[in-house]
Amino acid sequence: MMIHGGGWVAGTKEQGVLYLVPFLQMGFSVVNVEYRLGKVSLAPAAVEDCLCALHWIGRHAKQYSFDLSKVVVTGGSAGGHPALTTAMIPPSAGFENECSFEDDPSWTGNFVNSRPQVAAVINWFGITDVAGMLQGPNQKGYAISWLGSLPNREDLARRLSPLTYVRAGLPPITDYARRRR
Repeated sequence: MMIHGGGWVAGTKEQGVLYLVPFLQMGFSVVNVEYRLGKVSLAPAAVEDCLCALHWIGRHAKQYSFDLSKVVVTGGSAGGHPALTTAMIPPSAGFENECSFEDDPSWTGNFVNSRPQVAAVINWFGITDVAGMLQGPNQKGYAISWLGSLPNREDLARRLSPLTYVRAGLPPITDYARRRR
């Protein structure tokens, strides 16, 4: 599962299509995920969309011959953030309650957890502390734009920060930080 970057406010899955080629050449199945950008829907929409994409993988595993024991999630920059949250946020956090099953002919309207376990995460310099981007030395305009002016945006930012969910039992996470020159 590949997730594009762009500060949650820019980018498309098509811009990263060449990154898929090596994985396809190695025989991987790749799901290239598009998520709602901040100008369309504020946080937590991008995280919700990526969690719903993971559910889609679980529901369509047989149709596309996905091996659900080997689901790897990857993304760069703001795409690394939902890659991390897709693997780390537990269902109890409530960010996947809106995952639709309308593409499943047996869907009855009731929520069924079709979310496979993530086997590993490859994080390419992705964001780990969203709350830290709202003020201070790490403040970023795109993070402020993504979270909008909600009265509870600091709380939401913490709930969307992968650092909040660090615990035993998570899948292996490889983190490639941006090199400084």
